[in-house]
Amino acid sequence: MFKYLRVRGKLPAGSVITVEPGVYFCRFIIEPYLKDPVHGQFIDKEVLERYWNVGGVRIEDNVLITPDGFDNLTTALKEVDEMEKVINGY
Repeated sequence: MFKYLRVRGKLPAGSVITVEPGVYFCRFIIEPYLKDPVHGQFIDKEVLERYWNVGGVRIEDNVLITPDGFDNLTTALKEVDEMEKVINGY
């Protein structure tokens, strides 16, 4: 149905797609930018040091395309206050 990995254009109603925003902390990708004066000036190296060991974070949503819009099928918690309740046993 789709020729490309990245979706281009409109999806027909009834389609289900996974939306995968993420951030990754890969040394082999980021370190050249740290050394580059054009790009390196925009990276807070002290903050970055705290995240190297995390590796990355991705939150996936499975979305159903409907005739009038969409329906997010993913039920995972995403709001900070909701996650804190779970962490704290509420």
